Amino acid sequence: MFVVQRYASGTGVELVERGGGYRFSTISALGRHDLPIDAQVRHLLHVAEESIAQVQVASYPPDGRVLLTGQAVVGRLVWPADADVYDRPPYNVVVDGREMTWDEFGRALEPFEGMRLRLVVQDSVDEVRDSDAEVQERPPSK
Repeated sequence: MFVVQRYASGTGVELVERGGGYRFSTISALGRHDLPIDAQVRHLLHVAEESIAQVQVASYPPDGRVLLTGQAVVGRLVWPADADVYDRPPYNVVVDGREMTWDEFGRALEPFEGMRLRLVVQDSVDEVRDSDAEVQERPPSK
């Protein structure tokens, strides 16, 4: 489902998987209200296709444990759906459209025990600059 919004700084488009999971967002370059929405939609579809094609976590036999498939993972933080706002539980992590608790995510890191870990937090919204969907480059995730 696409959601289109107008902000003071420009227009935004969000692509949201029903029932949670995947979520991709863009905003037009600062102050650009004339950027065609279809440029942002094309960008989101491209990003979604690339992201969904990458498998970052998988279940492995014999016990079905979920483990990382490589040494890098990209996801997002979400408030647990059943969370009590007064209890303040930790956020969950969504990877490959799959929501995991921090405990489950920690178990997915099991093969890397003893290795160094680098956590990078980035904005989840891509800035689209013109109708050709030129996007501000993100630093590569490693």
